Amino acid sequence: MPLPNKTLEKNYKGKTSSSVIFYTVKRWIVTGQLKPNEKLDDMEFANYFSVSRTPIRDAFKLLESKNLIISSQGRGTAVTDLQLNNVKDIYIPLIGLQNLVFTNELIEFENEELNKLKFINDEFEKSIHKKDTSNILALDYKFHKFLIKQCKNSYIIEFCDTLFDHAYRLEYLFFSNTLDLSESHSEHNEIIKALERKDMYSASILVKKHWERTVHVLNTVIAKQNRLL
Repeated sequence: MPLPNKTLEKNYKGKTSSSVIFYTVKRWIVTGQLKPNEKLDDMEFANYFSVSRTPIRDAFKLLESKNLIISSQGRGTAVTDLQLNNVKDIYIPLIGLQNLVFTNELIEFENEELNKLKFINDEFEKSIHKKDTSNILALDYKFHKFLIKQCKNSYIIEFCDTLFDHAYRLEYLFFSNTLDLSESHSEHNEIIKALERKDMYSASILVKKHWERTVHVLNTVIAKQNRLL
C-alpha cells in the first residue's frame, strides 16, 4: 500500500504524534488518497511517521470512532466502504443540525470571523476560475467547517465535523470531476451578508437551501451515472 507524500499541515505542529497521524490520515481518506476498503498496516504507518505502533493504534481508534476505518479480528484494518446511497444518511442530519444552529441562534460572528469567511470565499472563487477541482472542494469544505465552528454548542460542532468529513469524502470520491460549484460562491456571499446583518433567520434559510441544492445536484449526478450502468 503506497502512502501519499509526507506533507503535514502547518497547524499540526505542536500536537501529539497520534493527533498528527489522525488528522493526516483523515485528510487522506476524505480526499480519496486512501480508497474505500484499502487495507491499512499499522507497521507501515509506524515506519512512515517514524513512531512506534502505539500512536498509530491510538490514531486508528479515533478514525474508527469517526467511521472512517474499520478493524476486525482476522481481517485487519481497512478504510470503510462508501456508497452513493449514503447521500441521504449524510446530508439529512447535516442539514438538520445546521438549521438547528441558526434557528436557535446558537452561533455568533464578530468582524474577525466574518472577514475570515470572506477571505475563504474569495479563495474559493479564484479556484473556481482556475478550475482547480481539488482546491475548490477543499475550500468549500473549509468555509462550512469554519461557519459551524462558531457555534456555541460543542456537541453540534463535533457531530457536524464528522458529517462534513463523510459528505466531502463522498464528493471527492464520486463527484470531483462532475460537480459545478460555481453557484456556491454566490450562495456563500448571501450567507455572509445575512450574518453581517445578524439576521439568523435568513441565514438559516440560505444555509438550508444551499445544502438542499447540493443534495439535488448529487442526486442528479447519481441518476445519470446509474443510467450509464
